[in-house]
Amino acid sequence: GSITSGAGDNFDPIIRAGRTAAAPAYSFTGDLDTGMFNPNTSNTIAFSTSGTEKMRLDASGNLGVGTTSLASKLNVYDSSTSSVVVGTNATFSGFVGIGVTPTVALDVSAANNLGSRARFTKGAYTLQFGAGRDVSTVPFIGTESNHDFSFITNDSEKMRLDANGNL
Repeated sequence: GSITSGAGDNFDPIIRAGRTAAAPAYSFTGDLDTGMFNPNTSNTIAFSTSGTEKMRLDASGNLGVGTTSLASKLNVYDSSTSSVVVGTNATFSGFVGIGVTPTVALDVSAANNLGSRARFTKGAYTLQFGAGRDVSTVPFIGTESNHDFSFITNDSEKMRLDANGNL
């Protein structure tokens, strides 16, 4: 059986015996494949739309959007795009903060030098920059790998620092 409550339209909540994304236990009379369910995992709640699980919250407080593999507090995955949109000026400030309330587009703060740097890797090449390295508190930018570092303007190399330190 099921329990239905509401004004008698397609958006009335319904509680039923469902336990899958396609038939969630808590759904809506006119949209039976959208709702909330337990995905056969203790202390876990999941949410579905159009019969597909879209979000999951586990007992550790880890939240997954687009994934059922929760490795940290927030896991976001979308196989159709490489973007995660935080906001636009129309809805949010568009600022992202890691370890700090942001005051610029990307604001990173950490108690140690390793946490206050960014790293970009493509194959064997690694560029990093930050507020300090593990051996120094001086801000830096450069390669982490044993490769040259070039400076470009107008998409053309103007200067190169090689791996031996020669300019």
